[in-house]
Amino acid sequence: IVAVYDEGESTPSNEDCATASSPPNPVVLSVGDLSLLLGESGELDVSMSNDDSVAGFQFTLEFNPDIGDVLSVATTDRTEGFEVSTNNGIVVGFSLTGDLIAPGDGSIVSVTVVSTAVGSATACLDDVVISDPSGQAMNPTSVCGTLTVTEEPVDAIVLSVGDSTSSEGT
Repeated sequence: IVAVYDEGESTPSNEDCATASSPPNPVVLSVGDLSLLLGESGELDVSMSNDDSVAGFQFTLEFNPDIGDVLSVATTDRTEGFEVSTNNGIVVGFSLTGDLIAPGDGSIVSVTVVSTAVGSATACLDDVVISDPSGQAMNPTSVCGTLTVTEEPVDAIVLSVGDSTSSEGT
């Protein structure tokens, strides 16, 4: 038997008059902002605000429009001891030894991104799955960030044809 709440479901029980467990607290993921030159790579942080311990996570990092690619992902202080990996923008993190993300706020992964086109894009998380220590789904929401890609600046050259001199300007 499972109690159903607006925020999610309780832990399953075999007792029909079991006391309903409280609904899971929400978990908020947020994507940072990053500015790059075309062809350059940089680190984009994904942060978590959670009131309960988290055992694992999975999400897809997408840019709209598509002006960047995910190259790799690394743990932070909050996810020390976790295994993290990425493929096609899908990021997965969990611990083989039972480590947990303690309640708190801060970056959980640092994602290396390479810029592929000039522009400004929203950097959002899709298909977010967050699990508690029992393997139960938690209640995630996410906040998008921004990826901005500019062309490499060009130094201006000023020519003065009248007296056959040239000068470099900025």
